[in-house]
Amino acid sequence: NNSGSVNRAVAFSGITNGQNASTDAGLLKVDGVQVKLWVVGDTVYGYTGSNPVNGNAPSAANQVFKVTLDDSGTGSYSFTLLKHVDHPAGQGENDVKLTFGFTATDADGDSTSSSFAVTINDDSPVATATVLRTTVYESELSTGSVVTTTGSRGGDLNGDGNTDDSVFTGNVSSLVSFGAD
Repeated sequence: NNSGSVNRAVAFSGITNGQNASTDAGLLKVDGVQVKLWVVGDTVYGYTGSNPVNGNAPSAANQVFKVTLDDSGTGSYSFTLLKHVDHPAGQGENDVKLTFGFTATDADGDSTSSSFAVTINDDSPVATATVLRTTVYESELSTGSVVTTTGSRGGDLNGDGNTDDSVFTGNVSSLVSFGAD
């Protein structure tokens, strides 16, 4: 891109437009749809759907991520995740790692190649420290049969004339953080 110091450049390498995106865990997908790669200038787009035309970037609606190289200053890259990605099945954190190759060239044409990796965290549900407590009463259970219900706490479910029967409903949102998936 030759925009940095003394006409040096960094450019992505090893990517063919329209190729499938791969991770350390296999092919990268979004909701079961294969993610592909497309390079426009100093930006690689991960996208789904049809290949872009006329050297354009994929449509914003199809973009999954974009990663940009910048040769100004000491050189840098920026990765932006735009949609969730499918992670391998299983319990726990099943992160996926994308690796991007690049070539750096100095002002007199000397070059070297390397790569960098970006890990996409599998944001598994996490239990919070919140504890909800309630009391239900065995003495309010009817004898000889089991009363099953859904609904709010209270009511005379067992026919004893009391409204403190053994039903309690609540919301788990204070007990667990589900993350973005």
